[in-house]
Amino acid sequence: MKISIFGMGYVGVVSAACLLRDGHHVCGVDTVEPKVKDLAEGLSPIRETNVPEYLAEGHAAGRLSATTDPAVGVSGADMVWICVGTPSDPDGGINLSHVETVLRQIGEAMLASDNYPLVVLRSTSLPGTTEGLAIPTIESATGKRVGEDFHVVFHPEFLREGTAVADFDDPPKIVAGEMTPGAADTLFEIYEKYPGPRFRLALGEAEMVKYCDNLFHALKLTFANEVA
Repeated sequence: MKISIFGMGYVGVVSAACLLRDGHHVCGVDTVEPKVKDLAEGLSPIRETNVPEYLAEGHAAGRLSATTDPAVGVSGADMVWICVGTPSDPDGGINLSHVETVLRQIGEAMLASDNYPLVVLRSTSLPGTTEGLAIPTIESATGKRVGEDFHVVFHPEFLREGTAVADFDDPPKIVAGEMTPGAADTLFEIYEKYPGPRFRLALGEAEMVKYCDNLFHALKLTFANEVA
C-alpha cells in the first residue's frame, strides 16, 4: 500500500520505518524542511533502535519519499495517517490546532485530486474529537460525507521511547475506532501477520482507551513517587 504520514515526529517516524520494513510505500509529510530533506535521503531525524536501518533500506528500495506539500502526500495514497502533536495548553487542555490544520489540508488535497483515501487519526485526542472536530473539518473541506464517500478512523498508538519498534511489532492491542462497521478494514489489512488482540470500537471508545492508558501510566508514576 501507499501510506502517507502527516507529522514526522516520534510516532510518525517509527511508524514509517516499520511500514517500510513491511514492504509498503511511505510518504512523510511535514512542515519542517530540514527534517523532510533528511527523510528524502533516507536519514532518520530521531534516535531509536532499528529505525535508521529501516528508513535507509526503504529509501534504497525507492519506497520512501518526503514532502512539505500535503497535495503530494494525498495523491495516490491508500491511507493517510495523522501523527501531528497535540501539546498541552496552559490550562491543562490539549491544543488541536495542528490536527485541525492538517485535516483541512488533507480535505482540500482530496478534493483537488479526487482521491479519497482512508484517513487515520493517531494523534492523542480527547473522546469526541474525531466525531466533533475531525469529521466536520474534513467534510467541510471536501464537500463529501464520511461513511459514504470515504472513511475516518481513530487508531491510537502505544509506543514507548526506546522500545518503539518492539512495541509496534508486538503490540499489546490493536485498536481502531469506527463510525461505520468495516471502516477500518484497510487499516487492519496491514496488521494481518501481527500478534495481539484486535478491537473495533466506537470512535469515542477508542479515544478513551488511549487516555486510560496514559492516565494509568501517570497513576503508577505518582504511586512510585509517593512510596519513594
